[in-house]
Amino acid sequence: HALMAGRSVVAAVSTHPGEERIIAAAHRLAAKGRPDLLTILAPRHPERGDEIRAQLEADGYVIVQRSKDESVTPEIEVYLADTLGELPLWFDVAKAAILGGSLVPHGGQNPLEALRQSVPVITGPHVHNFEEIYETLVQGTAVSRLDATDSETLADALASVLDDEAARETMITNGAKTLEELSGALTLTMQHIRPWLSPFARPEVRDRAD
Repeated sequence: HALMAGRSVVAAVSTHPGEERIIAAAHRLAAKGRPDLLTILAPRHPERGDEIRAQLEADGYVIVQRSKDESVTPEIEVYLADTLGELPLWFDVAKAAILGGSLVPHGGQNPLEALRQSVPVITGPHVHNFEEIYETLVQGTAVSRLDATDSETLADALASVLDDEAARETMITNGAKTLEELSGALTLTMQHIRPWLSPFARPEVRDRAD
């Protein structure tokens, strides 16, 4: 995205109430060593955009909104992407993704879309809606799962991804490998259960039905 050229971009997506302030504080901590850092905030419910902006501006952050077609200038810290259907665009420009619903006990978000776009994923501890997927990804060192929800812990995770290019590339490679393994397991499973899914599509069953 031309507005973000030259910036180190982090995309925090599908965020929920209580998470935006943690993420903004983590941004400020991480930006001490990386002044070009820009955090994209894409709330799960875009209609919260004005509320989020008012809250973060009251906390002293410099923020612009996508829904108001505002530009990213060098002093902007947070780009509030209060729109729908644009996550692939944000993943395309991001060096790391923070997946919301995980810093509060909401249950997390599916990490596969970000991984398919070769974006290292950072998630909080609350991922019970996708526990099995995350266990596999953590074991494959494809994602960073935090054991706490404070801004310092998140900032440390961001720094480790943004400041160590080799580590970032390793996460991307491991993510692709794990995705391939998950896809292979799904294909094998479907091969085994497909005969039982649509029995009336099998010719011999249709013949008997006739």
